[in-house]
Amino acid sequence: MLASARDEYLAAGVTTVQNGYAGKWMIRLLQALQTLRVIPQRIVPWPAHAKFDNQQDMLEMFERYESKGVSKFHLGAVKLIVDGSPQGRTAWLREPYRTKTNGIRDNGSAALELERLQELVLGYHRAGRQLALHGNGSAAIDAIITAVHLAQLEFPNPDVKHILVH
Repeated sequence: MLASARDEYLAAGVTTVQNGYAGKWMIRLLQALQTLRVIPQRIVPWPAHAKFDNQQDMLEMFERYESKGVSKFHLGAVKLIVDGSPQGRTAWLREPYRTKTNGIRDNGSAALELERLQELVLGYHRAGRQLALHGNGSAAIDAIITAVHLAQLEFPNPDVKHILVH
């Protein structure tokens, strides 16, 4: 299946592939597959914060991979999940979902407490790491903008271009 997908992507001219929510084992596997040229394309996994022991564990992994100097394998933005999805009614909204079925109205939910989100954004921002922040709902997007703004106030860095996913 991997070889088939690789060949299809290569035939279409795809030169870079990405995994948007990678844990340690997936990162090691993708790096090995690239080194062995099983996947000859450039590989850019986004390490998922939730799949690491803690923030320091993640930052140490970046140091290990950057010291290898592999040109076609690059760890991308750190992925943080801030809320869920509108279709699953788990996106974190300012206003409650409207419902016709059971009359229950809720605002979805945050995947990270606001204080924890701000702490993580600040830590990765201070370390110079790009973030990919998954946010669908209006309240989640407000929280993301606030967290990035606060991090920029404390550690101004115009070169770190964080990503709002969705």
